[in-house]
Parts: sequence; C-alpha cells; structure tokens
Amino acid sequence: VRIWADHPEAQISGLVESLTAEFGRVPSCDECREAAEFDLPTGLLDVRLHDLRHSYAAMGAGLGESLHMIGSLLGHSLPSTTQRYAHLSEDPRRAAADRISGHLAAAMAGKSGEVVPLRLRADRIENPKTA
Repeated sequence: VRIWADHPEAQISGLVESLTAEFGRVPSCDECREAAEFDLPTGLLDVRLHDLRHSYAAMGAGLGESLHMIGSLLGHSLPSTTQRYAHLSEDPRRAAADRISGHLAAAMAGKSGEVVPLRLRADRIENPKTA
C-alpha cells in the first residue's frame, strides 16, 4: 500500500489517500483493490516472504555457494531443507562445463597447463577389446 500511496499517477496515490481518510487508517491491499475502478499495479505486492527466501537460496546456488553455506544463512538445521530451496538452473551448470572445457582446450592447444597422455594398463594392451 505504501508503494501505491507514493505512486506517481495521481489516480493511484489518490485512491490510497481517500481510503485512508475514510477509514481513519491505512487501508489493506485487498481494500484498495476492492475500491479501485481500475487495475492497480502489482509489482512486489504479491510476493510472499517464502518467495524471497527461495529466490535468495536459488541465487546463492547459482553463484556457486555451497548448500551448507546457504542453509546456514537461511537458518536451516537439515541439508534436505536447503535442497528444496536451492534449485540449480542450467546456467551455472553450463558455465561450469564451459570453464572446464575451456581449460581442457587450452591445455590441448599447448596454451596452458600440461597435457598428460593416458597410459593403458598392461592387461588392456594385451587384450585391446577390453580397452
């Protein structure tokens, strides 16, 4: 309701002002919606605290924070609780795969690192079908 009260459109801020005067208190979101003859902007008004915690955990996981750390920040005592919040999106996984592939490609091109050739075990040299 504070967002609506400070809204730049006079129609929206005026609604809150008139209801406040009528009720003698700040109206609730539902009271504003019922009284409005127009659509009120939603913004963050429909967000629950749980939604914010979920986003916080998912963002932390996406940035590479451990589930242990995220759980500690959220006050979870069980790792399974944090796992429900922290869904890894494909972007962090793709970024990790790209970093690893980039290092491997650079090493193979002789630009960084050292490429160590794989050695076959003696039993696979004698029987190549198991290799």
